[in-house]
Amino acid sequence: MSSENYPSEQLFRAVEAIAAIQEKLSPKDLLLLSKKDLHIRSSVLTSDTTEYVVWGTVVEYLIFVKKRDGSRVVKKYVKAQWEDKIYEMLSFCTGQGPTHRQVPSTADRTLINKRQIEKPPIENTSGHGKGAAIPPEIRGWNWGAFSLSLIWGLSHRVWITLIGFIPPLQFVMPFVLGAKGNEWAWQNQKWHSVEHFRRTQRNCALAGLVYWACVAALCGLAYFASIEWESPFSAQDTSSTPEPPATVLDDTPSRIFTLTDMAQDSQYWNSNWDATSLYHQLIAINKAYHKEHPYVEGILDCDDMAMDIWNILDKRGITSAIVVGNLDIDKERFTETDHAWLIVLHNKDNGFQLFIFIVEPTNGETYAFDKESMAHAQYLQGYFFASPSDLRGD
Repeated sequence: MSSENYPSEQLFRAVEAIAAIQEKLSPKDLLLLSKKDLHIRSSVLTSDTTEYVVWGTVVEYLIFVKKRDGSRVVKKYVKAQWEDKIYEMLSFCTGQGPTHRQVPSTADRTLINKRQIEKPPIENTSGHGKGAAIPPEIRGWNWGAFSLSLIWGLSHRVWITLIGFIPPLQFVMPFVLGAKGNEWAWQNQKWHSVEHFRRTQRNCALAGLVYWACVAALCGLAYFASIEWESPFSAQDTSSTPEPPATVLDDTPSRIFTLTDMAQDSQYWNSNWDATSLYHQLIAINKAYHKEHPYVEGILDCDDMAMDIWNILDKRGITSAIVVGNLDIDKERFTETDHAWLIVLHNKDNGFQLFIFIVEPTNGETYAFDKESMAHAQYLQGYFFASPSDLRGD
């Protein structure tokens, strides 16, 4: 390296002196020193060598290693106006630089930084293509490139983004762009400054967040619009409710009525209750009764249990009907019935929102009739009685 392209001994000593002195400066003085846009770092490599690095906002100007014997090995040296800054920094720190100026006061140093010292031009390597130096301030993950992928790539002239059209690379490219996006965007497009670049990428990241939030909201609306919200026990259409046997036989009781009659009579609607609360109340009453009065054939039969529960419901303000029938056959005659249970309705919409609950006394279970699956539909066929007295009368 020729003498013209080699740092002077005076420059070496100034760098070494500043590196030693700045470790002892106060935080305020360090802040003032940093405003000169020139930085010096020293680090011990081994017990015999120390590395010194001088860099600006973008470019490293001088790197050299000093050995214990005083010799130096220069790794990089860029001759420019930054060398004058070194002597100004030394004068700032000690007042003993080449100009032998006195150390100014804090107020004076602030004024010098603002008015008297012109910042050296910062090398802008953006838009120089592959191989251009990447400022350390912009290295890292790019959320705008990750979230917007194709849109971001085309707007930043990162043409490699187009391979995302090849399956299954569309799932890989967002991660590639997130990791390499800053580097490619800096090299492929001209930017006014590092701050201009960073501001643009922040806006891209915000746009990506808004875009995916809108997509998620639309998907959520589409999902909720596609499903039909119903109670755990589906509302029933009374126009198609299964009917008890229509055939009137000689042994048919005189006090019976049908499920349709019950659904059309508002006294059975229990409209003063909420449907869910009514269902849970029926479950609690039936289970409590069954726990205290288990089914014993010949002693406590289903019809006795149904009448007992009817009385309990009546005291709680719940209107019900006792039904007798045969769950094993359809259109049974009254003489063929062998079981009894209760039906409770709920309706608040004048017949358009009808819920049917089945209270089975022998096992303590309460069912909500589901029209779609027709589960427990057999319970809707039988002979309906308005009260225990009507049942006993027949």
